[in-house]
Amino acid sequence: EKKNHHLPFSLSWSLFFSPSIFHLLVIICTNGLKKRFIPVQKIVMKSLVVVFALLAACSSSAMAQFEDLHESIFQVCETTESYDYDSGMVASANTTIYIPDTPWMQLDFSESQLAPGATIILTTADGTRQELSEASLELLNGVSAVLETEEVSVELIPPPQTTGQRRSRVVISELKYGLCGNDEIIAESLCGADDRTSSDDVRAGRIGGCTGYLVSNNVFIQAGHCGTPSSSTRLHFTFTGSSAPIQDQYAVDVSTYQFLNNGVGQDWGAGLLLPNSETGKLPGVAQSEKCGTADCGWYTIGSIPTTGDIRITGYGTKSGSTRSQRTHVDALTLAASTYLRYIPDTMGGNSGSPVIHEQTGEVVGVHTHGGCENGGNHGTRIDRSDFQQHVQYLLGLSGPTPAPVPTFAPTPTPPTFAPTANPTHFPTASPTNLPTPAPVPTPPTPLSGTNPAATPNNGICEDGETCYNSNDCRSRTGGKPSNRYCCYGGDDRNDVTNGVSCADSRCGGSQSCSTATEPVYWTCGDGVCAGGGETNTNCPQDCPLDTPAPTPFPTFQSTCKGYNAACQRNTDCCSNKCRGNRRCG
Repeated sequence: EKKNHHLPFSLSWSLFFSPSIFHLLVIICTNGLKKRFIPVQKIVMKSLVVVFALLAACSSSAMAQFEDLHESIFQVCETTESYDYDSGMVASANTTIYIPDTPWMQLDFSESQLAPGATIILTTADGTRQELSEASLELLNGVSAVLETEEVSVELIPPPQTTGQRRSRVVISELKYGLCGNDEIIAESLCGADDRTSSDDVRAGRIGGCTGYLVSNNVFIQAGHCGTPSSSTRLHFTFTGSSAPIQDQYAVDVSTYQFLNNGVGQDWGAGLLLPNSETGKLPGVAQSEKCGTADCGWYTIGSIPTTGDIRITGYGTKSGSTRSQRTHVDALTLAASTYLRYIPDTMGGNSGSPVIHEQTGEVVGVHTHGGCENGGNHGTRIDRSDFQQHVQYLLGLSGPTPAPVPTFAPTPTPPTFAPTANPTHFPTASPTNLPTPAPVPTPPTPLSGTNPAATPNNGICEDGETCYNSNDCRSRTGGKPSNRYCCYGGDDRNDVTNGVSCADSRCGGSQSCSTATEPVYWTCGDGVCAGGGETNTNCPQDCPLDTPAPTPFPTFQSTCKGYNAACQRNTDCCSNKCRGNRRCG
């Protein structure tokens, strides 16, 4: 580093005092002062511009040595990220956007709908104003001017007339500003130098901006703050930063996914993956074929350690090899009641990585948060009660790992016996008066009854079930309000927030959503344990003791904002950290 700093420094002074450069400066200063056209300050600034322009061209070899430092100093920082502000259809509205230390920002209003005569007024901290109408937004492609400010207020002004359409909708869908992204995350996640190395673990994959991993043929785990998977979400099994081939991409069965996103120790997500669309194989089967044994394609869940080392394997970013799989091992520093703390290096994109106990090779948690300034990075324990319960529920849905078909020895040829000798004739005894047999009792009428129309956890959204009380009903409860929905079974109803009936294609069709409202009848002895009124007590032949009664899995709702959501203060965020760009960490 010293060499890189000294070379340009000594070179600049030698050029500055060279006769030609000095003569040029004298001419500029003399002419400027004689003609009184150029203020002294401008003379100095223009002179410096000339000097530095000559410096830039004087030595390609010297500047080559200076290249790295030049990029780090003069790199133009620009971040574009989605933003979720939607006023709804209102007459007036206002909000404030604050990004500390940014030199400028732009706001995307392209999805806004302004009534004729309505305007959006943008006001910066120094009083600069921009007025946006429907016509001006069209000319601006829906994006504001570049505003040199770190804070801007946005106000919707209704049209002046008292009649006609007065309601408008202000949508800010994207922000662009002059800061480099992820600096804060990088500083907190690397516990010292970046010691991660390339990895080729077939059990972990890349999902969106996070990492996911397998614990069975088709059960996957990720961090809860990574967001709810949609029908287009894919888990990519690849070691590079590129997308996986189609045969290594797996869609999520979104109806099985549950998550929690309330900060350290309260952050997890798990669901089922569907078979590959080309090969028809479940991911665990395909990944096991790559590593060579029947169950090597997924992690074994282990007990929580109190000492030892932790390995984190995932798809955190790295300069020159963005989002390829990398791994690092270092010490476990704390096993708290719901989370683990450790010091292997992680980066943005490692969220959802398996937390592996190095001494046993077993997975003991899911990585969720950086925080080396607080003693290490953090992950949710895999034995946290709600987390563990849902994973076990999913493992039950996915069924046991199929055992190999046994090979049987050929059936031996039966022995040949000698024929029985002629029987000896015994005299027939005198007949005895036998008692009259008792009449065969008439079997009792089979026990039967009725259950409510809904059967929990049968994969069908039925009468009385909604996405808020049943795992059987599909939903999207996050993201833009206009995209949210909650399926319900049975007749049409209007008491479900964002509710949609089975007629909506997002609910999965008749195979996944039922409009039937009739009760379900059960009969003891038909071989089906229907639950509800049919139990082991009154029908043990249908409901043996080892058959658990079907119970719905509880749903979880986050009361705070997840990763990268807009925030104003730390308490707005599930991670209790509102970053400098006013986005949750």
